[in-house]
Amino acid sequence: MNKSKTVVELSSDLDAHEKICCERSKNIELQFSGVNARLKRLEVILMTSTGAIIVMLLSLVIKGS
Repeated sequence: MNKSKTVVELSSDLDAHEKICCERSKNIELQFSGVNARLKRLEVILMTSTGAIIVMLLSLVIKGS
């Protein structure tokens, strides 16, 4: 038997759904900010390593000349 919900019940369900979605959204935002911080650190490490390799290669080329 399929019971139809009243407008008040649907409104209550929608309000509960909105609260749950808001909490999920906040949690996702926190997770993304953590991932972004880690990616930023990796980017800095990668750029520093690349710079060091270029400097070492240039010094080898200059010494070899």
